[in-house]
Parts: sequence; C-alpha cells; structure tokens
Amino acid sequence: MTIGFNQQQLRDHTVDWLRPARETAARTNVPAVATLTLTALMVTATLLATWIGGAQAQALNATYGLRSTAWAWTDVPGYSRLITYAFLHVSGGHFFWNVTLMLLVGATLEWRVGWRTVGLLIVTGAVVAGLSHLLIFPVEPRPLVGASGIGATFFGAAVVVAGGVGVRVRIPRTGRWLSINLRRVLLAWLTLQIIELTLIYAAPGRPFSVAYWAHLAGFGVGVSIALIHRARSAKSPEPALVRGFAGAGD
Repeated sequence: MTIGFNQQQLRDHTVDWLRPARETAARTNVPAVATLTLTALMVTATLLATWIGGAQAQALNATYGLRSTAWAWTDVPGYSRLITYAFLHVSGGHFFWNVTLMLLVGATLEWRVGWRTVGLLIVTGAVVAGLSHLLIFPVEPRPLVGASGIGATFFGAAVVVAGGVGVRVRIPRTGRWLSINLRRVLLAWLTLQIIELTLIYAAPGRPFSVAYWAHLAGFGVGVSIALIHRARSAKSPEPALVRGFAGAGD
C-alpha cells in the first residue's frame, strides 16, 4: 500500500488529522505534569537498578514488584507495591518501549483532559492492573513489573478521547482508500491480548512473560474514566472545548 495524497490533499488532511488534538488541548503550553512525573520515577528506578546491577537488581524487583506468592491481603503497608511495581522493568527494551508510550500517549491525553484526569488514569490503572494479576494468578512466584498496565489504561482513554484520529491510505491500482484510525488499531491490539490470554488458559503449561490480563484490566479502566470525563465535560461552561472534545472521538 502507498500513501495516495497529492500535496494539496496532504496539507488538507494533515490539518484535519491534527485539528482534534489542537481543539481538545486544554493548555498545550503547560508541561504534562502527571506524565513527566511518572516518566521521572520510571527513569530513576531504572538507573538505580542499572547502578546496583546483578542479584541486587533482581532483589529490587522482587521486593518492590508484585509477587502473588509474597502477597498478603492483611499486609496494609504492602499495598504500596500496587504502585511501585509499575516503575520497575526487566530490561532496557522493556523500559524503552514503556517510557516512549508514556511520553507520546500520556502527554497527548494530558493536554486534552488535564493532569488530574491523567493522574487518576495512572494510579487507578496501576492498581487495577496489579489487582487483576493477584486475583487471576494467585500462586505466581515471578514478580509483576512494568508500566504496560498504565500504558493500556492510556490506550483505553485514547479510544474514547481521540479514537477517530488517523490517516487514509490508498490501495494501489484499485482507487480504493483504507481508513486507519486509532480506534481500529487499538481494536486489533485488544483482540491480540484476548487471544494470547485465551491461549494461556487453554494450555496451562505454556510459558508466558507478558501479563495480558493486566493489559485488559488497564484498558477497561481507561475507557471507563475517559467516558466519565467526557460526560462531565459535556456539562462544562466552556463550549469551544466541549465541541472539540466530542469531535475528537468521531
């Protein structure tokens, strides 16, 4: 497939593609505070693990990660691990993709819905994703680490806030166009998560290293919070922002 725009079409479509982000941005000149705070914590934890290295880094993940076999519902101080596990990562690649997702999707969401809503997405997404791990796999000895549950929460919110944002691609020699938007891409991602989780249940001995159940739980949290935010925004006294917000998901 090839991009089938001439220069004028490309300019016009680029304006249409970017308009939802511009119209729904609350204050794009203000730093994405919640997103940057989360990113800073992830970077700090990764630098610390790299500095101490080896067995000590593994011990760090075991202590502050979320291990089902070491979890006690009566251990109230231990509930902090429902947040701290998200700052830790098992490899440089794991960290790189998660932090890239945080910066791209998180900042875009924060400019649209504000730092309080994104802060709520981060905390609630981490907690619910972590709880899903404890409930579905209560005897898993390996620690759950990483911010992909929060990333899935961002995905869910993005489907509601700006699911219609995307591009059109022309199929060669057919004259037909294929519309690719965020909602369709994330629907494919969601389908893949469900398939992988189904395969884990279908073959209990099958090795796995990705917490697909946590992704699904986070995605559901993101959709729910974004729908609540959109409903509240519809009653806002700022009509210009409301119109742009509603149009972004069309």
